[in-house]
Amino acid sequence: MTNSSKNKGDRGEREAVEAFQTLCPDLLVWNAQRLLGAGRKEDVGDLLVIDDVAVQVKNFGPKYLSKAVYEAAEGARVQAGHARKDYALGMVIVPRARKDKVRWVSVVEHWPTGRLHDTASSAVQAIDKVVAAGIDAEYTVQVIRKGADPVILSSLPTWVRAYRHASGRHEPEAAA
Repeated sequence: MTNSSKNKGDRGEREAVEAFQTLCPDLLVWNAQRLLGAGRKEDVGDLLVIDDVAVQVKNFGPKYLSKAVYEAAEGARVQAGHARKDYALGMVIVPRARKDKVRWVSVVEHWPTGRLHDTASSAVQAIDKVVAAGIDAEYTVQVIRKGADPVILSSLPTWVRAYRHASGRHEPEAAA
């Protein structure tokens, strides 16, 4: 990996930690952070954020979004196995997306609650559908591709809500 690619990946990982800190601080482990040593033989994920979730982050250019989606989903699954974690989450940054829009697309092989909304024939089409649905839309898209395991995409807030439901770790009540 070239230095510019590594730097881009590192920036993406730092931004992903910030996204979790903003979205669901109550779910985070103490000192949520990037994990160092990516690419080691028994990699356990790019981030240490939620105690039972392995997270794989991909920050690829527009030309390689499809590759990013499949690598994120598979990498997260493998890393969850290494770390003995119940959940595997791939995160793909949407190039040139503003932070008030869908900036992160979550990618998984297994949706936490089993409920799906739509299908797409390609990863790029699925990303376009998630972005069009909006950041707070309860919307998922399953990509079914011949010769590959299906993957499910959503906005990061949608995945977090599904995770909360599946894990029983509901959002704290707002203070009155």
